[in-house]
Amino acid sequence: MGGQTETTGLKHRTIYNAIYDAIMRGQYKPGDRIPTEKQLAEQFRTSRPTVGRAMRELEERRLIVRHQGVGTFVKRRKHAEGKTLGILLPWQHGETPKPRMTIFAALIPEISRAAGQYAYSLVLNEASSADHGDAVARGRTICKQLIELQVAGVFFMPLDYPQNSRSVNAEIVESFSRAGIPITLLDRDIGLWGDRSKYDVVAADNKRAAFTLTRHLLDMGCTRIDFLMGLTEPSSVTNRLDGFRKALACRGLNPDQTKIVRLDHEELTDATDATMTTEMRSVLERIRQGKTQAVVCVNDATAIRLMQCFAHVGISVPDDVRVVGFDDLPVGGYMPVPLTTMRQNPEALAYEAFRTMLDRMENPAMPARDLLVATELVVRQSCGAHLKQKTGQ
Repeated sequence: MGGQTETTGLKHRTIYNAIYDAIMRGQYKPGDRIPTEKQLAEQFRTSRPTVGRAMRELEERRLIVRHQGVGTFVKRRKHAEGKTLGILLPWQHGETPKPRMTIFAALIPEISRAAGQYAYSLVLNEASSADHGDAVARGRTICKQLIELQVAGVFFMPLDYPQNSRSVNAEIVESFSRAGIPITLLDRDIGLWGDRSKYDVVAADNKRAAFTLTRHLLDMGCTRIDFLMGLTEPSSVTNRLDGFRKALACRGLNPDQTKIVRLDHEELTDATDATMTTEMRSVLERIRQGKTQAVVCVNDATAIRLMQCFAHVGISVPDDVRVVGFDDLPVGGYMPVPLTTMRQNPEALAYEAFRTMLDRMENPAMPARDLLVATELVVRQSCGAHLKQKTGQ
């Protein structure tokens, strides 16, 4: 009896998800009639009561409306025609852009495409400046502009600067909340990992991704692995660091053999013997002494800059040290030593972000959620996998 209940529950969830996804992807548009319960029962090879359960939940979520003797239709949303969504990203220009910015630049057209299926337009605002003070001021200005535009919702990627980021992020989201504008956070929460906000977050599964990436290095024979990150610790970075540590712990490695390196990523750009920081010199010394066999970088931009710095001082990747990144920037695959990394999926991230926004607009009292999107390990030369194949180690 228990197995039958479980199977019925799974089947009802399968039907619910199939109709939900079809609505989100625009296969069924507002006002469209969807198949009858009899047709769905035949399609999914299940009973009409099971289909009815799925339909009731879709109706409770205000995604469909059922008219007796007429049929079931996709509900025309009160936020649909002629409405605008805003997207606020902190953007740092430069020769090597921050990878999350590049990844989310790829995300923008995907969100726009999803929005267009429901007749939404998307307003892009970038808090762009090399100086974090100017970026914070611009972020506040953009927030005010979006409120004045009375946008239906805002996708917000929290600012990430060493000073004032948390207070400014909190100020921005509270301003949107007071204006009654739903928010979906991209990539990370507005505070530290333990300080969960009341807003939905759509991000890569950072902890699992870092675990997978570190485990790959361990499988390559590396046991002395360091982690290189920036000066700030947003929740996305904290999760990557946790995944890194978890992978080491699962192999019973002594944490004293690992160093968490924190430095400004700009310090790696065009670094010379005269300009190199004490922290960076320590990294080089650990490699030369054999204390570091591999470095997990918090993102691809950091990994690329690090490999360029290594080339300048005569350290060979992967012969002297293995290097891996996170994001799969296009440039990473075309480096002199192609970069091993974890690939994010902009299409999946956009889909989940827009789906989460619609949910929030329809159900403002719903508890905050974390929507995690899977990543993919991309193995290239920087991790030394080809060396293992050649030597048969």
